[in-house]
Amino acid sequence: MLNTASKPFLLLLLHFIGVLSTVGWSGRDDLTGSLPGRSARSAGTMSPKGLYTGPYFSPSLKSNYSAMVGDTVHLSCRVYQVDKQSISWVRSKDSHILSVGDLVFVSDPRILIVQNNHRGDWTLIVRDVRKSDEGAYECQISTQNKMSHLAYLKVLEPRVEIEGGPDIFTQKGSTVQVKCLISGSSHVNSVVWWHGTDRISTSENIEITLYREKDTTVSELIIKNVHSERIGNYSCHPHGLQPILIHLHVLNAMEQEVRTNTGSPITPGIILVGMLCLLA
Repeated sequence: MLNTASKPFLLLLLHFIGVLSTVGWSGRDDLTGSLPGRSARSAGTMSPKGLYTGPYFSPSLKSNYSAMVGDTVHLSCRVYQVDKQSISWVRSKDSHILSVGDLVFVSDPRILIVQNNHRGDWTLIVRDVRKSDEGAYECQISTQNKMSHLAYLKVLEPRVEIEGGPDIFTQKGSTVQVKCLISGSSHVNSVVWWHGTDRISTSENIEITLYREKDTTVSELIIKNVHSERIGNYSCHPHGLQPILIHLHVLNAMEQEVRTNTGSPITPGIILVGMLCLLA
């Protein structure tokens, strides 16, 4: 039996247990019913949150890209907590707006924008890259104080050369083969040849072929029964690359003999000396 002195202590203990029980059940209700962000996560729209109260760029964004001519490049821009802000891509060298949201504002069909709201990605895609695409691109968030991330694209050009250039000598009436070699790119599928300002087409005496040799693309120009009208500058124009030029010299029999004996390029002076030697 409890004595009179112990009753106040017992009542205080019972009251304390009751308070703990009430707090515990209320916390349990919170855990099972109203966790902040639970509905957002189940809907797949929960964005990573850090120390920022507004939109911010992913810390893992790349700033430097490189691509070969003819490649396709993806410039990434990931933004968290976008809310109602818009995301734009701007080409820095001319301040041209390329896209806003998922809308493209240039007529160039090589440029695309791919938007993924779930991940917060706005990816600028440039297909069939050209040397002129090199430079800085800016991903912008439309906050009151503009926020931007710069991505720099470096475009690497393949090497183009004509075998035996810059001067090629052949004898009148012979067949000459001129090879244009493009190394460092597997995307070249079109090469145009020019004789001066005239585009060369295949004919009875002219053949043009395009093929691969290991890591090199070869365009071969074959001219049969060469005559004096074939003399002049010939240029090889690979698609999307800088052209390269050579000069074709057509020699008659005497000029060829002089060149063979001297081992030097033909000049008017050498031709005159050769003629005098033959007449002596």
